[in-house]
Amino acid sequence: MRIVFFTETFAPAVNGVVTTLILYANELVARGHHVLIIAPDHGDFSKNAWGIDSRVQLFLIPSFDGKVYPNFRIGIPTLKLHRIVKQFHPDIVHSLSPLVLGLQAIIIAKRSHIPIVTSYLTNYTDEESLKALKQFPRTLLKQAQKNVGSVLKWYLNMHDAIHVPSLDTQHDIEKWGLFHPIHIIHSPILCDELAKGKKSGEKLRKELGIEHAVLFAGRLSGEKNIELALRAFAVAHEKIPTLKCVLIGNGPEREKLWKLAGGLGISPWIVWVGEVAHKELMQRGYYYLGDVFLTLSEFETQGMSTVEAMACGLDVVGANARGTKEILDGVGGGVDPYKTQVVAQCIVEKIRQKHASKELVHRAQEYDVLRCVDLLEEMYSSLLSSKVI
Repeated sequence: MRIVFFTETFAPAVNGVVTTLILYANELVARGHHVLIIAPDHGDFSKNAWGIDSRVQLFLIPSFDGKVYPNFRIGIPTLKLHRIVKQFHPDIVHSLSPLVLGLQAIIIAKRSHIPIVTSYLTNYTDEESLKALKQFPRTLLKQAQKNVGSVLKWYLNMHDAIHVPSLDTQHDIEKWGLFHPIHIIHSPILCDELAKGKKSGEKLRKELGIEHAVLFAGRLSGEKNIELALRAFAVAHEKIPTLKCVLIGNGPEREKLWKLAGGLGISPWIVWVGEVAHKELMQRGYYYLGDVFLTLSEFETQGMSTVEAMACGLDVVGANARGTKEILDGVGGGVDPYKTQVVAQCIVEKIRQKHASKELVHRAQEYDVLRCVDLLEEMYSSLLSSKVI
């Protein structure tokens, strides 16, 4: 098959959408498919640095700063874009963005009578997501949620199939009254590559003097509830004085969190790693710096970093909400992120247990890229065989 992806979110941005796209594209070309990615141009770019297979074709278009968060750019459609896609002769158009490039994907697919699928990987109507846009006064958030939902319903219904990463997300969008099938396909992880980084991670852990640690990997932003995580860590640290907190990522809350750590008196026990490209995250074994993965966000569609941590043998203290709740269902309990003492006690108990349950590791293997791309191929094939256009 020949698949063209359209995305507004692309490297050097570090997030689950970018990682999902790269892992899908790499595995598809490894299976003999042809893949073209249309994305905004950020300037200097290297496929190898971001772990993109050399067989994946890229067409980066002119773009401007999207202002929402660092490295987010909005593509500017050109006539060359349409010509490049036409020359590629796609069998499937796959959009990962409801913005300008997402609309271009719809236009091209409809004009050429090509099946089109979209991935809904972000809860755009969640209150915290709208706050992050900084475009709506707090008093208008409810109305904004309603308006954004109406636009997304129209957008999703312009596609022949909709891909979501979790059952929770499927339930979230079904209420809009969608006309086309919804396919649950997890955002994938690379179990084998994560395992290869163990030796490097253990070496780095020794160099950093980490005996016990909780770890978070992701965007340092309000919807991730990292402030609550730091407060819980401060309480847990009182009970386990050797405990450290490893924070991997960057974002708009970094300075605020830095000051909070100082105010709580825990700065010496915080390891600020900063933003790390996904390829490096796996190769250097950063997940192995921790014993327990701490994620208190209530707005995860899936939580790729949570699953990756589980694959590396970490236990999880996670919010009993949405995607995280779904991941832990049957293999671990969730917590109320606002009950600091409860979260802290859960951290302490899991640190003292020393070993995560085998069920967590087995659950993570369900998200391996090989299994996910099997389902992706099935979705594409069903569209082509039914000729839903």
